[in-house]
Amino acid sequence: QEAIDLSDADKVVKDKDLVQRLESTVIRWTRQIKELVNLQDNSQDAETAGPLNEINFWNERTIDLSGIREQLHDPRVLRIAELLKIVKSTYVKPFEELSAIIHEGSNEAEDNLKFLSCLKPVCEELESSTPPEVGDLLPKVLKIIRMIWTISTHYKKKERLAGLLRKVSNQIMSRCCAYIPLDGVFKKEGDVNFSVNCLNDCIACGNVWREEYKKTKRAIAKAKNVENWDFPESS
Repeated sequence: QEAIDLSDADKVVKDKDLVQRLESTVIRWTRQIKELVNLQDNSQDAETAGPLNEINFWNERTIDLSGIREQLHDPRVLRIAELLKIVKSTYVKPFEELSAIIHEGSNEAEDNLKFLSCLKPVCEELESSTPPEVGDLLPKVLKIIRMIWTISTHYKKKERLAGLLRKVSNQIMSRCCAYIPLDGVFKKEGDVNFSVNCLNDCIACGNVWREEYKKTKRAIAKAKNVENWDFPESS
């Protein structure tokens, strides 16, 4: 919207007021990008968050970061950064550093989403299954998680893998909680035996989860050149 043609570098660098306005623009961009980079989705780290929360987080992250990345490729944006380099502005370096973080973060988000999308169908089944049905799905869940851990770039990190497994545990616990009828526990007219049977189904589901995890861990231990795949005790 400036009257001066930004393609004429000589005129731009001589106009101190224009340079200040360009710097103000870059400062605003830098602040906005920094807010996005530091943005955390608290729901995906919540104690009750499930694997679908993780997938949704990376889907939204991909949309946000890819949108910013496209804007950073705008020729006008690149030109302003180039002009501020010519005048040796101190504001252009932080802007370019954050731009690099956006590019890196966008690539990471896209990569994570690509692999986690393989997990989405079975997790959607998991979300609506009863504990006996959950047990049948867990081998498939762990097979896909193992594939993600083996092939993906960013889920090789122990804390990220543990976080994903913890969310699967959360989903299992959620299905178990929804499965047990509390009337049989707290009300005289409730069917105690039915509630006890449901509780036993939930215990069996938890045992299947533990055993399938151990089976997957043993299979990984037999593979060559892999690191220990520990699951946090707290989970």
